[in-house]
Amino acid sequence: MAELRKDTLCKYCLGCNKLSDYNFIGTRNCKGFVPGYKDWRQRYEQALKDNLKEKK
Repeated sequence: MAELRKDTLCKYCLGCNKLSDYNFIGTRNCKGFVPGYKDWRQRYEQALKDNLKEKK
């Protein structure tokens, strides 16, 4: 499986079976999100901010 980008919720989720699909690239919108880290929100928000900085 390819490594998930840090700006997707899947990077911080314990999961679903979608991660077993090699072509799955992750999502930012998920109804079945199960946090895998206590500080997942801070990590996710920081990744989004970093992604915006890289695009400028």
